Amino acid sequence: MLGLATSHAGRNALAKSGVPEALNTSRFLGHTKEQRGGLGILHLEPGTFILLDEASMTSTRDLRDIAVHAARHGHKLIISGDHAQLAAVESGGGMNLLVSELGHVELAEAVRFTEEWERDASLRLRRGETAVLAEYDDHGRIRGNDPAEAMEDARRLYVARYLQGDDAPAACYFASLWRNTPPGPGGDDPDIWING
Repeated sequence: MLGLATSHAGRNALAKSGVPEALNTSRFLGHTKEQRGGLGILHLEPGTFILLDEASMTSTRDLRDIAVHAARHGHKLIISGDHAQLAAVESGGGMNLLVSELGHVELAEAVRFTEEWERDASLRLRRGETAVLAEYDDHGRIRGNDPAEAMEDARRLYVARYLQGDDAPAACYFASLWRNTPPGPGGDDPDIWING
């Protein structure tokens, strides 16, 4: 069995929940910074069971490449996710297309929440009940900040993660935003500044 997720955090969630081998989709498909699929798709034994989790976040191209590879090599592919959640950063919509063409099975209850209140609240939020935001606020899940301070916090976080080798694409995005704006509260602090 192989678990796949678009984000590294999703990959970690699969591993934590007991999936014996879990990868992010970019690694499975062999993407490099220079070329999609530049390293080639990871070889799997024929008949391998592949679980693609949080598939609404998977780009249409990656979803297609995974499905075609699975079909050609006799793998069993299960695609799971919530078509009403966040969509892919790249061109998305593959999960919505599958749902509209093939239908879907819906879980009767929310899972993966450590806090009991959050299970019900997440379903209410999914239904569009904005009044539930007060509950999230009561539990300290909504944080606000001055926009410039929020950007500074985000930049610092992602640069720190980038320097640790984690979440490089997002770090590069935030760093590029920072490079294209005048120095802010952090000034030219060499510990946090990335020059291009």
